[in-house]
Amino acid sequence: MEQNKALLVVSFGTSHHDTREKTIDQIEAYLGQSFPDRKVYRAWTSGMIIQKLRREGIETDTVPDALERMLRDRITDVLIQPTHLLNGIENDQMLRQAEAYRSRFQNLRIGAPLLTSDRDLQRVAEILTAQFPNLGEEEAVLLMGHGTEHDANAVYAALDYRFKDMGRDRFYMATVEGYPALEQALRQMKANQRLQKVYLVPFMIVAGDHAKHDMAGPKPDSWKRMVADAGYEPCCLLRGLGELPEVRQLLAEHAGQAEARQSAPFRGKLTGVGVGPGDPELLTYKAMKHIQNCDLLVLPDSDRGNCVAYQIVEKAWAGVRNKPVLQVAMPMTHDKARMAESHLAAARAVERHLDQGKQVVFLTLGDPSVYSTYFYLHRQITADGYEAEMVPGVPSFCAAAAQLGRSLGMGTEMVHIIPSWHGVEQGLDLPGVKVLMKAGSQMGRVKQALLDRGMEAAMVENCGMDGQRCFRSTAEIPEDAGYFSLLLVREEGGAR
Repeated sequence: MEQNKALLVVSFGTSHHDTREKTIDQIEAYLGQSFPDRKVYRAWTSGMIIQKLRREGIETDTVPDALERMLRDRITDVLIQPTHLLNGIENDQMLRQAEAYRSRFQNLRIGAPLLTSDRDLQRVAEILTAQFPNLGEEEAVLLMGHGTEHDANAVYAALDYRFKDMGRDRFYMATVEGYPALEQALRQMKANQRLQKVYLVPFMIVAGDHAKHDMAGPKPDSWKRMVADAGYEPCCLLRGLGELPEVRQLLAEHAGQAEARQSAPFRGKLTGVGVGPGDPELLTYKAMKHIQNCDLLVLPDSDRGNCVAYQIVEKAWAGVRNKPVLQVAMPMTHDKARMAESHLAAARAVERHLDQGKQVVFLTLGDPSVYSTYFYLHRQITADGYEAEMVPGVPSFCAAAAQLGRSLGMGTEMVHIIPSWHGVEQGLDLPGVKVLMKAGSQMGRVKQALLDRGMEAAMVENCGMDGQRCFRSTAEIPEDAGYFSLLLVREEGGAR
């Protein structure tokens, strides 16, 4: 049956019409020319910008809006290409929204953001350095990126390193809201005594608010003023990346790679399966069904004998021993560059099996949506255009509350889930019920923080596992508790 084809170009968006015309409009036009058999649709991911334009009488679709519009237009084959720089927060949101519509189209493929692969980094570094072919020895280029709390922020440092590795050591990368920041770039510049002039260039698809105000604005904290205060002559170039033909071409290549997957052999699907907190009887019927029917199990950073999630399944179904296993490295580290590299390598290893049509299951403790290493893999796999889903499991905090015979939340109580390896003190000051996850390695600090505040807590160690122990007061909690220790903290007078 002949299909009605469409191309959805997804951008963060901008309220600055001048830069939109030079960037997003031009990207959409270029992609439309590159895929002439597809009708071009637009969607933006910034709700704030969409609302601002709506007040001006301009309507722009969100991703769900655009996909609904395609359904009304009887589109059956959808190719989505984001103009996002990174596989970050905005792209994750787009992927979640698009995946919800996958079953409603005959084909839905999603291209990768601009900086996804090592080859992308090299290409973009070459594109940017080529814009300054005659850079003098007394001149430097400072690129302003946005920055993000997402682990994709490591791409900025990777690109900065790429410049240096190419011998272009007078190209510097800094971000407004991430690392490296302007202070790091200025410190690096200070080592070059010959520098006199600095070109300030947005490392963003559009040259909007950040470029016009944070970079080139007159305020004392603008990059232009701070670069001048550091003793350099600033020269601001208000040009978004979307103005560069080479960048448009790279985005079109990503879209083409995604479209080409349509003719690939049948692909398998990745499923992240939550096995619950430890008790094999808490394995759901759906989880067991996926495990029994899969072709391959993925275990993070461990073999069968050392993987707790695998051991839980084994107690419920001995047949799991006959399933082939793939071990992938998913290190727990604060080194964002190393983490991003390991996640990409794990995704590539899984994708080789998906390309063979295998049904792959990743086992994870608790629920795959709650502080699970699985979701890093899910995000990369779906960004690469593969199908993935999650099967929820019983979260440890629900199981722990049941063991203690307590409620997690009643009435108007707020419930806060707090990772004990970060932000415990701030978390304890929040109103309502506090759940402290995996507190064992920090138990001394956690217990002292509770005692300092006069707060009572109950704790379950190894919930549902061998050696489970329950403690019903702060004083009882041992400081040498194991890694799988979870605390429930209620305000005085709260429901038990």
